[in-house]
Amino acid sequence: MGELRDRMVRDMDLRNFSPRTVESYVDQVRGLAKYYRRPPDQLSNDEIQRYCCTSARSGGCRRAHAISSARR
Repeated sequence: MGELRDRMVRDMDLRNFSPRTVESYVDQVRGLAKYYRRPPDQLSNDEIQRYCCTSARSGGCRRAHAISSARR
């Protein structure tokens, strides 16, 4: 994820997210990329929502906003 990950972490740092929250969100985005075998910035909002609903049992839907924000 390289540049995208760095930007995501920088944005969360600016918003004073805790280190554990940053780690959790980065892990979720990594899982998203692995699931679709594509970088997160190449996914549609529908794909992101489907992933979040698929991973709802592990708390994925609660992170939908964070994942969508990572694309901005």
